[in-house]
Amino acid sequence: MDSDPVLGSDALMRHIILALDGARQHVTLQSCAASCRRVWRAIKFAFIHAKGQYPVKLIKVTRVARARAYTFATSSGETFTLRGNDVPVRFQEEFGRRLLEPESRECQVKPRVGRLLQFSSRSQSMSCRAQWQRAQKARRSGGVLAAVKECQVVAALKLVYTHESPTGVYFFLAELLGSFAERECVDLKMLSRKQRLCFLRRCFSLVWYDCACTLKRFIRGKARARLNKVSRTLSKLRLVVDKFHFRKGHAGCRPGGTHPLKAVWPSSHAARFPSINDSAAEQAFAFVRRVAVAARRMTPVRGLLFITLMQHVRNLHLEVRGRGRKHASEQRSKSFRAYRRYAEAAEGLPFRKRARERAGS
Repeated sequence: MDSDPVLGSDALMRHIILALDGARQHVTLQSCAASCRRVWRAIKFAFIHAKGQYPVKLIKVTRVARARAYTFATSSGETFTLRGNDVPVRFQEEFGRRLLEPESRECQVKPRVGRLLQFSSRSQSMSCRAQWQRAQKARRSGGVLAAVKECQVVAALKLVYTHESPTGVYFFLAELLGSFAERECVDLKMLSRKQRLCFLRRCFSLVWYDCACTLKRFIRGKARARLNKVSRTLSKLRLVVDKFHFRKGHAGCRPGGTHPLKAVWPSSHAARFPSINDSAAEQAFAFVRRVAVAARRMTPVRGLLFITLMQHVRNLHLEVRGRGRKHASEQRSKSFRAYRRYAEAAEGLPFRKRARERAGS
């Protein structure tokens, strides 16, 4: 249907409208509802919003509160605007393809006002920088979410097309938990509540995040925490704000704030984790900021590949340096123990000589 990116087409929808046009007075939308929600949305879009005037063209997309507003133009020139919930998937994917696979060659771009800009053949033959200046677009590359160990080794990376949000971080943690379970051949849905909690504590003993208070309230939401067994397990995740961000901000969740949340205070976990490096993520991202200029003009996928390779090389360097430090520490300890044995032997030598002399006499 129109909502399906594989089978959908404007011609097919026009045939459906012509077939149902004669019976429009006697047919209600409830009787036309199909088992597929996408098909129902497409038919509702064609009859109620587009009023059967196909084909419909997507003109622009603007940001509104917690959603996007899609503006369409019918074949007769009439325009109407809908929220994303009422728009068929085909138009949403069309807007996504314009953003993620732009026609301006290698450049990942994001329109400032949400307009879908089209380039002529002459404009496409020009350089990317000329197209940026002509279209007045903001140059954007894909962002990344990273899971960093205490030793600054980056364990996982996830591509982020838009801004960082609690939803993206939540699904990133869920994917990490699922990858740990898959690696150990564990089915989380088949485990008991206590076994899932033990598995969570073993994989994520403590998670430091600069906005842990917001993420903690997001995960513990009643509607979200009761969705399935995995969401109930993630609601028990230990989240803590790192000391640097806790001192600089978070006036609301701190003691004496408007909404204090003791579970995310660093002092609440200081006794159990006394010497943990809570600034490992900031130290790891300091390296990423140095190569951000090189990845700025790349597409999201290519930028992710570039950063992944750079982080892999850095991980190898950290592991080699860590093994070198461990070996040097062991050598220092061995040398110190050998020196102490020699010193003890030298201190006891006069007493052993006197004992031998007494025994000989």
